[in-house]
Amino acid sequence: MTLDPICCIKEIDQAVDAFTNAVHTAIKGSIPQQTPQRCSIYDLPSGIKHSIAEKNRAQRQWQKYHTPDLLKKYNLLTKLLKTQISQHRGEKWEAATVHVKDSDNSLWRMTGRKEPIPQIQGTIHLPCSNRDKAEVLADNLATSFKPNQARKLTVEIEQEITKHYLEQPPETEAATIEECSSDEI
Repeated sequence: MTLDPICCIKEIDQAVDAFTNAVHTAIKGSIPQQTPQRCSIYDLPSGIKHSIAEKNRAQRQWQKYHTPDLLKKYNLLTKLLKTQISQHRGEKWEAATVHVKDSDNSLWRMTGRKEPIPQIQGTIHLPCSNRDKAEVLADNLATSFKPNQARKLTVEIEQEITKHYLEQPPETEAATIEECSSDEI
């Protein structure tokens, strides 16, 4: 992008449009077009889908009749399904890691995108100057790192309980300790 001298309002508008298009193109280029999807039931092989249906059927029967043999069948199908799913996940992982190399950044791409940390915003507007940014950061740190109020609350509660206890007369006589001889011990 070259900068030519701007003489009139029309050229300013064209320069702004060109800059806006360049920014939009850069943003679109940096965002991946396809987001990774979690494994759904539709991605599973037909054998595992059939096992899921069998397990669900056994679960419904056991919930309806509550017999020990139906519970045994349901537990067996649940364990079988867990092993099938773990084997399937292992096979998918092996297939995904076969072609991973550290030289072409494919290992880095496998780790996935991290969630972006949201920016710290001011109460009224986004800070632009360094002074505004410093004030917003100071406000954020001041609100984030307040002293723990739990200790103050427990002290207040203890004081209230003590005050209440001292204001009321005792309901029973205080127990007295009588002397005892060594034979009694």
